[in-house]
Amino acid sequence: MPAANPPSALTVSVSEVLRTLDHEKSSLARGIAEGRYALWLGSAISRERVADLSDVLLRVLEFLQVNVDPTATGCPFKRALDEALALAELGDGVRATIDTSTSVRTWPHLDAILHNLVGKYSSVLDISLPGQPPDYLLWTAVDIEMTYGSSKNPDCEHMCIAVLIHEGAFPEIASANWDGLIEEAVHQISPRDDLMRVCVLPKDFQEPTRPSRLLKFHGCAVRAVDDPRTYRDALVGRESQITNWPNVSTMMRNQVVDLATTRPTLMIGLSGQDSDIRDVFSKARQLVPWPWPSDPPAQVFAEDAIAHNQSAILRLVYGADAYAAARANIDSGALVRAYGKPLLTAIVLHTVAQKLKALVRTVEAPSLDDSGLDELEGGITCLRDQVARLADGDRNSFIRAFIEREGRLVAILQAGALDPATVGHYRPLSRGSIGQIPIEPSNATSGFREFAAALALLGLAESDGTCTITLAPRGSANEGSVEVSTRARASVRLFLVVDEAAVARLTATGAVSDADEDAVIVYARGPAPRLRRTPTRRKGRLGRPTLRTLGVAEALEACVDLPDLRRRFKEAVL
Repeated sequence: MPAANPPSALTVSVSEVLRTLDHEKSSLARGIAEGRYALWLGSAISRERVADLSDVLLRVLEFLQVNVDPTATGCPFKRALDEALALAELGDGVRATIDTSTSVRTWPHLDAILHNLVGKYSSVLDISLPGQPPDYLLWTAVDIEMTYGSSKNPDCEHMCIAVLIHEGAFPEIASANWDGLIEEAVHQISPRDDLMRVCVLPKDFQEPTRPSRLLKFHGCAVRAVDDPRTYRDALVGRESQITNWPNVSTMMRNQVVDLATTRPTLMIGLSGQDSDIRDVFSKARQLVPWPWPSDPPAQVFAEDAIAHNQSAILRLVYGADAYAAARANIDSGALVRAYGKPLLTAIVLHTVAQKLKALVRTVEAPSLDDSGLDELEGGITCLRDQVARLADGDRNSFIRAFIEREGRLVAILQAGALDPATVGHYRPLSRGSIGQIPIEPSNATSGFREFAAALALLGLAESDGTCTITLAPRGSANEGSVEVSTRARASVRLFLVVDEAAVARLTATGAVSDADEDAVIVYARGPAPRLRRTPTRRKGRLGRPTLRTLGVAEALEACVDLPDLRRRFKEAVL
């Protein structure tokens, strides 16, 4: 029986992408988690938030058409409109069916016109009108301020990128996009303003170094609107600008060439059709060529198939001879069949899970050998896969809920309560890449490694059918806890905390008390917290307090092997 065709980039699920990252694209996933890849972005990641190229071209055609003066001989708008239609290469028969005196949206073959112009968008934007500045069509017809400069509603892709910036996965990002949606996403999920340096002009490279850098090599609409005298001319969209970009934007060109030379590239939503982008990879090849084979792959595209523009870049990256000799293998290695939303969502889940696994590897558990730690890591994979199954509806809502709940869990862990002002903020497992986790100085005090071990034990318990895990509903009194159901108990509220100080804050807020039969406190380190007892005990209740606790560090230290650790966990928690 022939093998089933893999899902297309349009229909692939987050779970399917995760399986790809676990297996055939494991080197890509590893490279991202290690912070090795430069992320290159194009307009497709913002298509559901700002106008895509088809919308831009429609606006230009409509602007020209409504400004045509049918009584004026040699009307410049009529000439410009005819020039745009000529670029569409419709053929005389089709062109004759279009009455330019009527509304553009009523034209026959409009879809074909826009389709043909997408690949020539820069030529359309380069059409000039007498007495107007060179960027007149872009600035006025497209309306840069309303179209690209004012959007404050990041989509799933931008939120995922913001999370990955926080986790140190993408220290370098190059974007051809004019919008400010990545910057807005970073701002929305973090109270800090020093995570990312945005560079558009040479002077921006002199700003203080930050953990991540966003190179907007075609300009920034937000800055152009706020400061047009400084940033308007930096908006690159016209063919003449793209052609001359390597000679004019020397500083930016050198920086992106350095990225293409020193870091493997993951390209999402960027067709690579512009000549200045191909120039970057050509120059990089001249400086330091990438070898084939390369591990991780030097160039990866998030596409449904390798098209002409991607082939051209691969030929530049690996060299014409290597590409000709191994084209099928190179194309296969360079393709991940998923577009921005499922791919970036899967990368977030994969990267967070890999960090949790790396934290598990740092626990102080003398009796756990490599096989025991491997099995413990499997619990993280089980939890990750369970979360992934929830990710294929409204992915923007999913990633925002993921960010909020992760932030709440970590806030409870570290402080025992969440400041309402920080709801929706993301709290990274570490600021650096995954390779820095084993040498992180805060491992002994942060509680993250014990937090990871507790999650792994929960994942193992769910995987063998011992329990069912959910997060407490958003907005409920139990929010911030993990709800664990077993055959013996309908539901137990489990709070993960780092130490006695967090426990004290948790009890002070009324989230738990000593009399709670349905609550368990799992703390990272220190002696078992002695909670304040309630003034009275329920009639007939004798013996130990009803609220149960487990010290993860103590259990890890005392266990003789993984089965013993799991037994201790189940007895205390389940």
